[in-house]
Amino acid sequence: MSRMLTVQPNWKTPVIERLQWRTDVLKPRSGAEQRISLRRHPMATVEYDFLAHSDELRVFSTELAGGQGSVWDIPLWHQAQELQQPASAGDQVIPLDSVDKYGIFPGDRVAIFLTREHYEVVEVNLTSSDNITLLSVLSNNWPIGALVVPLQQGYLHDRIRLDTITRETASGVIHCTLVDYTSKPYTNPKDLNGKILLDEQPNQVTPLQNQLSRSMATFDHDTGTPVFYDLYGFSDSVQVLEFVSLRRDGVGTIRALAEECRGRWKSFYMPSHKADLELHSSAVSTQGFLSIKNVGYALNIFPRFSNQYIRAFKTDGSHLDLQIIGASIIDNEVEQITLSTTIGEDLTIEGVSHISFIDLYRFDSDSLEIVWKNRASASTAITVRRVLQ
Repeated sequence: MSRMLTVQPNWKTPVIERLQWRTDVLKPRSGAEQRISLRRHPMATVEYDFLAHSDELRVFSTELAGGQGSVWDIPLWHQAQELQQPASAGDQVIPLDSVDKYGIFPGDRVAIFLTREHYEVVEVNLTSSDNITLLSVLSNNWPIGALVVPLQQGYLHDRIRLDTITRETASGVIHCTLVDYTSKPYTNPKDLNGKILLDEQPNQVTPLQNQLSRSMATFDHDTGTPVFYDLYGFSDSVQVLEFVSLRRDGVGTIRALAEECRGRWKSFYMPSHKADLELHSSAVSTQGFLSIKNVGYALNIFPRFSNQYIRAFKTDGSHLDLQIIGASIIDNEVEQITLSTTIGEDLTIEGVSHISFIDLYRFDSDSLEIVWKNRASASTAITVRRVLQ
């Protein structure tokens, strides 16, 4: 039987969750990448500060002395939720606020936790949106406020800091690696042309970073006159997106996306979050084109990114996704973009705030770090790279 890590986080500092995949990225001169996933499920780690007192400290110290290198049951405290109504011995169904947001699935083990001495480990058989059904009945009574904590087996790292504050109190840092972490099924229904669509809006506290770079080769043939070659014919676009104080469902969206993509392996669609194009004139629902202000789209972008998607953000908060299949210059002020279908609804200059490109991106890193400020919200930042269709 595994030891239970009952020391809880000191929420004055955040809990840090890290997921790490492995991907080989091969990029030929055409710029069309080939990516090979080397790790189906990520290496997962959890790190948090703790403050322990009296018996809790003494028990934890002796458990470390006897079993630091053994397998532990690691409670995922950042994914715990409180019981909103009592649960009684003999119950097999436990009502919860929102099962989906907390990432509990059939086959998972959870701990009903009240104190270090008073907890019960059970296995989940079925889940619905507002309850879990256990494989067996509860053995104890549990009051409102008891925590339902997902469990994962794992190892504590070789070195654990334990700082003595007084004879009865110590603080420290727990850093553990989860064993056999399994990515959860991806259930986000938002997609575009059969690919995942990331709709979560970043809430930047710093300007949105976007680095454009060209892949160039330089030859001088020993003449002293260099010749430059643009290898790909387009600029790599790398953006850093910050998601600050996301609610739990927003965090779940980012984590689920990373798990489905296996880090850098799989690509997804995402709006640019910029005003890339602007309507020149209003359009009616039966039109199969839009007139936009001339910014050089037909000359510079469409030849390389044909069949590109765009999103028209409307002032009422809704949006409309469309696909461009042609582009031409009308005059110095107007370009016309041809759409794959009719618009389907009227678009007015006053009713459209901006138009963003929807491009294909991938994660630019195989690592995802989520910083949990409390059990309800967290922050993360992801770096994404635009890829060819």
